[in-house]
Amino acid sequence: MVVLLAGCSSRVSLYAPPTNLASGVYVKITQAYVRGDRIYVETWIMNATQGPIAVDRDGFALRLPDGRVLPRSSGTFTRHTPYQLAPGVGRDVNVDFKGDVDGVTAATLLVGGVSFGTDPMPRMAGEVALSTTYVAPQPAPPAPAPAPPPAEVKPPSGPAASAP
Repeated sequence: MVVLLAGCSSRVSLYAPPTNLASGVYVKITQAYVRGDRIYVETWIMNATQGPIAVDRDGFALRLPDGRVLPRSSGTFTRHTPYQLAPGVGRDVNVDFKGDVDGVTAATLLVGGVSFGTDPMPRMAGEVALSTTYVAPQPAPPAPAPAPPPAEVKPPSGPAASAP
């Protein structure tokens, strides 16, 4: 008996909570996983700044726990034109990284290649930590109760002065 297992590589899911980067770029990981010699990361990115941004996927990279940094993988049909995002606009931005990723259970997505406003220089927008441990988004803590009004201050009262 011969059993053929074609294309049977396991898939390891990676997770990250939605992240507001300090640069004003919002990143939501919609799906990320390790399969074979690649790590696939599908995101939805929104421009939360006051001006336009350009997102060049070629500026993305992935830092592995051992310190190696994998550049974005590029293939025959890879799009190299940056995505233009007006303030408040978001879109899907998908990237993959190729390398020796056997056993990887965590990584850091380096969100680079982002140009802000009229400055054409691509910059690092921030980092998003990925891991095999799913952490449910936590609700925002309730607003603190309003402070009580200050107590009314009354002048001290003492015995009435008696007349001689």
